[in-house]
Amino acid sequence: MMKSYEKTIGSKYLAPSYGKEIMLSLIEDVDADTGKGIARLNPEVRRELDVQIGDFIEVIGPKTLKFRVEKLEEIKERRNAITVDRDLRQKMFLSVGIEVFVRKFIR
Repeated sequence: MMKSYEKTIGSKYLAPSYGKEIMLSLIEDVDADTGKGIARLNPEVRRELDVQIGDFIEVIGPKTLKFRVEKLEEIKERRNAITVDRDLRQKMFLSVGIEVFVRKFIR
């Protein structure tokens, strides 16, 4: 039996509750991350999403994919930034410089 996250209220459906989503700018990825399913977030963003290094997040674009969180050295002019694995970024049809929604992965 498949677990459903839909809840019924009367005759209407309530959308699943995934928690906080924040908008981040995609910046150039780290070459060593290619093919590893890694997203890098700075400490401030990790706190805001309530994730630790090694947890998973979802990046929402034309497709939604799951990434493992790693640390990103802070870049003062780009506080709300994220890097993601180049291969998966291309599969999601995303490019550097655009903004994406990110949320904590809930199983």
